[in-house]
Amino acid sequence: MAPEADAGVLRARRLEIVDDQGRIRASIASDRDPYEGDVTVGLELLGEDGSARAWLVDVCGAAQLALALGGDQVAVLESISHDDATSTVALVLCDASGRPVVRWAVQSDGTYSASVDGEPTPRF
Repeated sequence: MAPEADAGVLRARRLEIVDDQGRIRASIASDRDPYEGDVTVGLELLGEDGSARAWLVDVCGAAQLALALGGDQVAVLESISHDDATSTVALVLCDASGRPVVRWAVQSDGTYSASVDGEPTPRF
């Protein structure tokens, strides 16, 4: 049964903001992955060329805020809830092609880790 309509509420699965040329510049959406069945809810900001510039998403217990260049993520802040009731907060910095270069992470128990080019770094 559909929820009762409220004249003050706009309901949709997707909202797109377009510029004067009709290009999509931002979207707020709730989509289901057809293969995994996961639901992703998020906000995406697009450049004039249509490439992703920034996004804020929530999927499967992980929230992610990312900045991009040419559609490739270059900085990602993520908060992940694990199945064992622990969590991780991480910052990942990537090169211009989107390849992760530096990652700092803090676990819910206070432990932390860092890596550069996928190799662990000494404790700091």
